Amino acid sequence: MTINRSHYEESDLVIFQQWQMNLNDLPPKEDVYSGKKAWMYNSVEAPTNYARNGELGQLFAYRWTNWLNADFVESYFQPCLGPDSFIEKVLRPPLITLEKKNALRIRSQDNKRGLAPVAWIVSDCDSVNGNDFTAEEIATQYKFYLAFENNNCDDYVTEKLLRAYEVGAIPIVDGPSDYSRFDATGNAVL
Repeated sequence: MTINRSHYEESDLVIFQQWQMNLNDLPPKEDVYSGKKAWMYNSVEAPTNYARNGELGQLFAYRWTNWLNADFVESYFQPCLGPDSFIEKVLRPPLITLEKKNALRIRSQDNKRGLAPVAWIVSDCDSVNGNDFTAEEIATQYKFYLAFENNNCDDYVTEKLLRAYEVGAIPIVDGPSDYSRFDATGNAVL
């Protein structure tokens, strides 16, 4: 696999990454129509972003996406083994116990307000002040985590749900109509 376009002629398959695809700089479509090349679409974004490509979408012989019916599935919830696997993240003890989270909500003795029970942290934002590390630390202190997706397409579940599991919070979700394939215990999401 290479990103070097000088190898185009000797390639049988061309992979297009959605975030890098320039619709004004595509290889010849005739290569697909003639069977000389096969095109593959790659993205972990919502399917509606891809669907907007209309006729272009018909040129892709393969899909490598987060949709569970894709030819190749790329997901935040890969069934792998090891300390960073999805299963291990769900099954490990929370970073902060429920008792500690409850204590953080109670007003302190000097009348300062306690923490709210819910956290919502927006992702995919580059921090210029060096505070990227605090999002996970903050989220560990809350019982509930708002895991709202920016699109309600089937199978479009991103790091937002995974982050809730990682920090031991109960995810409150808004996304696809069916979360059963991503629900760690059958009743782990609200």
